[in-house]
Amino acid sequence: MTTRQRRWSWFGQALDAVFAVAGLALLAVMIARDSYPLPAVFLVLVFAGRVTTGTLERWLLRGRD
Repeated sequence: MTTRQRRWSWFGQALDAVFAVAGLALLAVMIARDSYPLPAVFLVLVFAGRVTTGTLERWLLRGRD
């Protein structure tokens, strides 16, 4: 495994940040409007899942030698 595969690249960090901000912004809009449409809730879950998946992937790759 190369060093590049083990490192959390700037692109991965930026992608996780974009998904986190988008999910939080959508959640804030739903709370402000007091409206929780099902497609928007699923989209927030997808955004959260993307960030979580990226984090788990980094942890798993870091643990392997």
